Amino acid sequence: MFGCPGYYTPDCDDEYCIISSYNNHLTIVSHSSGKLIDISRNHISAMSLPTSIRIEPDGLSGANVWVEKSDVEAGRIAAEYKEMKGLSLCEEKFARVAKETFLQRAWRSVDTSEDRRWRAERMLQLVCPPQENAHWCIPPLLDSNASSVAEWSWDIRPDCAYWLSLKGFNQQYSFHVQNCAFVQDYITCPYFTIEFKRDGQSHDVAVKQVAAAGAMALYNRWRLFSEAKYISLSFIGTIRHYALTFIGPKFVFWILQPTPRDGQWSGCTMRRLVGSECTAVYGVRELIDWINEVHR
Repeated sequence: MFGCPGYYTPDCDDEYCIISSYNNHLTIVSHSSGKLIDISRNHISAMSLPTSIRIEPDGLSGANVWVEKSDVEAGRIAAEYKEMKGLSLCEEKFARVAKETFLQRAWRSVDTSEDRRWRAERMLQLVCPPQENAHWCIPPLLDSNASSVAEWSWDIRPDCAYWLSLKGFNQQYSFHVQNCAFVQDYITCPYFTIEFKRDGQSHDVAVKQVAAAGAMALYNRWRLFSEAKYISLSFIGTIRHYALTFIGPKFVFWILQPTPRDGQWSGCTMRRLVGSECTAVYGVRELIDWINEVHR
């Protein structure tokens, strides 16, 4: 969908360091990361809890994005993916099944009470170019050598993304959100980006797309924290963006986190959390658990 100059990928794609931005340019460097093998085990402590306990925790019941599937349903889903893989179906077929099965959305026609509960909004291929005067800024230049690389457009349109919804907020409060964070209609602060590619296509294409979208979302969340004077070691761990790449039935979860220096933005890293395949029940369960944990 778009080019990303300066993108380099060795054999190992477990970690990417997004080091610079210049005149609509993004530099992404891949690192070998054997040490990340246990990250999925200690990243989210709640992963060892049964799914029934993790679904709809207190305060989050207003978000209609939780995924719940019985063992029979999980088996049926795995069989469907296995058949689709055997038929070598196109990207859109796999994307449609994932959106219908795992990537839930709330009904927009249902009246939302002002209960101030957290809600999410699923957006598909949202056109959202940078708006410097509306708190939606391009990450700054960090690498002086980046200026020699050709420019590329920041017109990023991820296949699917989850944003925080302003529905349910007190209107008196939600009106003021645009004064400190980017707001498009009734959504703000994207936290989860998903990209699909057909089976057999290079994983790098999907990775660089979620890296670009995720880095921009993460940087603007950093700016929000920074302007609120909340940049400290205790808060840095909470500034993160999640991504999911799908190549046919195979999926990988990623996490983007800032790498500050002296309290200032100094780029970010994108690390692999976990990956599997939906052709097996175990993979379906892994996907469901991680999607629910990201929303939490």
